[in-house]
Amino acid sequence: MARVRLSRRLLIVPPIVLGAAMLAVLVMSRRGPTRRETDEEAIALRVIVAERMDVIPRAIGYGTAHPARVWRAVAEVPGRVTWIHPELRSGALLKQDAVLLTIDPSEYELAVAQLEAEAEKLDAESRELDASESNLKASLEIEEASLELLRADLQRVRDAAGQGASNETEIDERVRATLAQQRVVQEVKNSIALLPTQRQTIAAQKKVTQAQLASAKLDLSKTTIAAPFDCRVGEVDLQVGQYLLANELLTEASGIERTEVEAEVNVGSLRSLLSSVSVDGLDMTSLDLETLRSLLNLTAEVRLEVGTATARWDAEFDRVREAFNSQTRTARVLVAVDRPYEKIVPGTRPALIEGAFCEVELRGSARSDRLVVPRSAVRQGRVCVVGKDGRLERRSIAIEFVQSDFVCVSSGIEPGELVVISDPGAAPDGVLVHATKDDDASTRLARDAGGSRG
Repeated sequence: MARVRLSRRLLIVPPIVLGAAMLAVLVMSRRGPTRRETDEEAIALRVIVAERMDVIPRAIGYGTAHPARVWRAVAEVPGRVTWIHPELRSGALLKQDAVLLTIDPSEYELAVAQLEAEAEKLDAESRELDASESNLKASLEIEEASLELLRADLQRVRDAAGQGASNETEIDERVRATLAQQRVVQEVKNSIALLPTQRQTIAAQKKVTQAQLASAKLDLSKTTIAAPFDCRVGEVDLQVGQYLLANELLTEASGIERTEVEAEVNVGSLRSLLSSVSVDGLDMTSLDLETLRSLLNLTAEVRLEVGTATARWDAEFDRVREAFNSQTRTARVLVAVDRPYEKIVPGTRPALIEGAFCEVELRGSARSDRLVVPRSAVRQGRVCVVGKDGRLERRSIAIEFVQSDFVCVSSGIEPGELVVISDPGAAPDGVLVHATKDDDASTRLARDAGGSRG
């Protein structure tokens, strides 16, 4: 039995030895892990080719429209309304010189008639003075001749008295007669001397009367109220027979020949428009507004959202207001649209009425051969470019001026380089870039730089 158990135990040894031998063969014959060379991973970014192009500097602002002229119609004289224009109601369009209403003129016509009669009376008095002067001069000649005769008679009597042919009584009588005639001559001369003063008095009275007459005629003319220019009528509350007081407001009317939009424009954008203007040798204190407009050479467009469409008007740059908003860093710019009511297109372009909130675009003179990149591509004064080896590179740039959609670069990149327009995130400089040219972005940039009115 012991031999049998030993034989059974020995039967286990061959399989163990065989397994150990096979394990040794496998260990000796195995190969190490295969080493694979991995490719460098590239990040995908959108790029455009930096190009030089002509640039139209622009500035955008927002403001409300208002008429360039507003007429406050008031009753300049009191009186009762006798007639009202049938179209005098809110919103109506009236032509220049159209009579809006009349005030009873009777009282003013009477005043004019009375003063005209007074002026005629003064004219008659002036003519009477002329006749009196002629009569007095004729009388003076007669009285002076009589005085000469009396003086001659007195001398004859005195000569006779020396010869004893007359007495003192006759001499005294001749002296009294001569003196009496001298008094008459002097009275006539005094009357003639008073004539210039009387004429001056009449002339002064006539001037007063003429001034009063002119005032009365002016008051009479004010009984008819007419539109001073083509206008759109505001609120009206008038009735025939209504008594009006002097200076009573009748209505307000807005001129329709010119509408202004006062827009607030960012000062930085405005400076970009004006930076190319040369003022060397000019006396800015003596520049008139027309010369300044010509010097700046700005054009403008007014836009108004009408539902899903945009109405547009070509406008004229008018002036920059003196006020500056330090909080918003904006200046107030006025542009004007001529004849907006004549430019109405039903369903497309309405009337540019008072209070309409508009967008205003100002455009400066074209600047040629500028290197332009999208504004979104500039981050903290730097842009990302793809170098010749296809790797990311961040560059500091010098900016000539900034617009809402693009930036003009004066140095830092060169034409033909690939500028990254998508966000590279935290990707480090030197990372490999898989660049995809964005032709649509290049087209938009060229359109924006050229001032296309999309």
